[in-house]
Amino acid sequence: VNYQTGVDQKYIDRSHENVNIKQQNTSFLQSLIHVWAMEDPQVAEMYLKELARKFLAGEASDPPDPISWNRVISAYSIHHGQPGKGHQVLEDFWDFHLQHQNSTGVDTWKVGSPNLISYNSIIEGYARQGNAIEANRIFSRLQTVKSTSPNISTYTSVIKANGGDLEKVESLAKECIEEWKQQGELLLEDAREGAAHDDPFSQRMYIDHGFFHAWLNACAKARNIGAAKKVLKCLKSCRLVPNN
Repeated sequence: VNYQTGVDQKYIDRSHENVNIKQQNTSFLQSLIHVWAMEDPQVAEMYLKELARKFLAGEASDPPDPISWNRVISAYSIHHGQPGKGHQVLEDFWDFHLQHQNSTGVDTWKVGSPNLISYNSIIEGYARQGNAIEANRIFSRLQTVKSTSPNISTYTSVIKANGGDLEKVESLAKECIEEWKQQGELLLEDAREGAAHDDPFSQRMYIDHGFFHAWLNACAKARNIGAAKKVLKCLKSCRLVPNN
């Protein structure tokens, strides 16, 4: 792989609908996905799907890992401004996960499933376009996933997406703060009981300035000074210091 100019042309044939892979090494294909994602996510997606197909067909020993899926989802959604395409790749990831789950004789831990990074990338992509409807739809979908839950980045992005609806923003912000408080209480309770956590920070909620900036921007759009003052008061109550 030439990291400056891309991939040697012999490994890809753009004249066909599907990528023409002549190299069977899984690690090599994973590298191609990462190299192409930022430059041309469509090419990376073709490599991704081909590797997934090969794994399900028993032609590859390892599947595309969640990092590869998320790389393509993020590239489409954020870097190339196509969150709709990122959403399609998310659905493909779920389909791959379910096909793998229904197969026999394959270790389920190898494949993984869409995670918080997958959803956050798409929500942020829609937020940058001001598409509240789609951002809210993905946010609602995330809340139904048992293996993960929204974090501060999720709430910040969905608040940005709904910046033109202060009532919706305030509802989301209160939900986020309530979740943060509940998690803090649980962590304190576990600490008192001496409970151990394998990865205590993986799903931990925290509050940061970016969250409040998004909330304040919604107040500014609504030209509601009173609401903005309440946000600043809430920021201070969360032990944060207002910045510039």
